[in-house]
Formats: sequence, structure tokens, C-alpha cells
Amino acid sequence: MVDYSNMSSDRLIAARVMTGEIQRIRLMIEQGNHDTDFLQQVINYLEMRIENMKHKGHGYDE
Repeated sequence: MVDYSNMSSDRLIAARVMTGEIQRIRLMIEQGNHDTDFLQQVINYLEMRIENMKHKGHGYDE
């Protein structure tokens, strides 16, 4: 679960959307019939972006 504290509102919304997409993609993988390797790369990318947003916090000049 993402720690949403100390995030700007724009980053908070983006992180929530990305978290929802990660959950949806994981469900797709569990159901099968999908390119698991590609979807895992997408999950990794989204998780990386969420981490970047967490570290930027409220800073607007970063």
C-alpha cells in the first residue's frame, strides 16, 4: 500500500490511479491468457513512478 502522506494533491491522485491499475493488471495476470512478462514490466514501471512521486513529496520545484 502506498503511503499517501506528504504528497501534493496531483501526485496523490496519480499514485491512487496507478495503484488501481497495478491491482487490475495483477488480476489480469492471475486470470491468465495475457502477456505476463510485458504486464510485469508495466507493473514495475508504475511502481517506480509511484516511488518517485513519494520522494518528491510536496516540492513543486523538483
